[in-house]
Amino acid sequence: MSPGGWFRVETYSTSTLRKWLRDWKSSKPHRLDADRTKGNIAGLEAELTRRKESGEDAISRRVTARQEGGDDGYQYVVRVDGRMVANGLTKGEAEHEKKRQRDQLKSR
Repeated sequence: MSPGGWFRVETYSTSTLRKWLRDWKSSKPHRLDADRTKGNIAGLEAELTRRKESGEDAISRRVTARQEGGDDGYQYVVRVDGRMVANGLTKGEAEHEKKRQRDQLKSR
């Protein structure tokens, strides 16, 4: 999958961005149409550099949200450094709590 500039890179994980960058650089369409994809590649490289310099990756890896213990809608758990900080959440609540915990870690 390779996005065509219509997406917001802030919403994707660093590993996904690295995969896209690697795939784009090795793909035949990129080599044939380098002018069109040059902006996309430069944007991805800039975002990866920004994340590395800001330390954002390290914080993002520390906070996780996932479904545990069943298929009920209220089975999402948020963990910081492997320690549970919230449980019994819906998917939307878990994403919100994950963002809140990430922001809290950044401010420390």
